[in-house]
Amino acid sequence: VETKSMKRTISKSESETANHKKIADDLKKVIVHLHNKNKQRLEIEKNEHNDLLNQLSNAHSDLAGKIQMERKAHAAEVARLNEAMRELKAKHVHEIEEAKHELQKVIVGYREHTESYSHVQQRDSTELMHATKFGKQKTASKATKRHQSALI
Repeated sequence: VETKSMKRTISKSESETANHKKIADDLKKVIVHLHNKNKQRLEIEKNEHNDLLNQLSNAHSDLAGKIQMERKAHAAEVARLNEAMRELKAKHVHEIEEAKHELQKVIVGYREHTESYSHVQQRDSTELMHATKFGKQKTASKATKRHQSALI
């Protein structure tokens, strides 16, 4: 036999159980809501992170491309400078060879002139000596003039 007090206890217990169940359901809803909100926030952060990684990757690729272009430009400039140096060196070697050739001509000319002068001087001295010895003033004068023009 159930008594009033038992009925009240049972009713109170059922009421508390229903309250506990409602609180548990409410807590479950809050937990699910927080879980979903957290999941959305993580998805947003993941997307932002991926965007930043893509930007970084693109910047890295751009920089690598620029570096490669700079290296090619530098290599081309070095090649151009090397070629200019080779041309300049070849030009200088050619000019030096021409100068040596011209110097050889001058040396040969100088030797020929020296030999000729020496020969003329010797001949004139001999003529002058003979002319003076035999009293030929005209021949001596010619020999002196030739000697002076050979000096020039």
